[in-house]
Amino acid sequence: MSEAQIAERYAKSLLDLAIERNVLELILGDMKLIAASCKGSRDLLLMLKSPIIKFDKKLSILNAIFKDKVQPITTVFFELLAKRQRETLLYPIALEFINEYNERKGIIKAQLYTPVQVDDSLRAQFGKIVEERTGKKVELEEFVKEGLIGGYILRIGDTQIDNSVKTKLNNIKRSFSENHYIPKL
Repeated sequence: MSEAQIAERYAKSLLDLAIERNVLELILGDMKLIAASCKGSRDLLLMLKSPIIKFDKKLSILNAIFKDKVQPITTVFFELLAKRQRETLLYPIALEFINEYNERKGIIKAQLYTPVQVDDSLRAQFGKIVEERTGKKVELEEFVKEGLIGGYILRIGDTQIDNSVKTKLNNIKRSFSENHYIPKL
């Protein structure tokens, strides 16, 4: 079984348990904290993936880092992963948990790339665009991309709406290189 499948099963099980215990939002916060910590700390990821460090040592490190910051269910989840020697999958499980939560709640993530920071009214307009296209609530991630001259790039899942000046200029340049007005001899 692939790591993605294993991570998905653990994430779904944890999600079901959180729903059953009525602590879904709290566990979501824990998974976001774990995902952000793993993303921000290369050392943490390397420690989790290291075959040299024993699982009980990894568990004690996880408890030292997260014990006062996460729910008791999450701490027990760490123990379960350690006993089954699946602690290497903590980061993918956290990401998959967040994805499963978003799917169940009808939330879609979209990325917005602009040359400058957008204000609240533009943010609301982009949110409305995504909601109209998908029929889901939107969680908009914003990025300032200095390579853009103007306009925006909006990514919704596998779809990309590229309304940037740079792309429009490249399209014009390409159309001039395909000059259809000069007759060929």
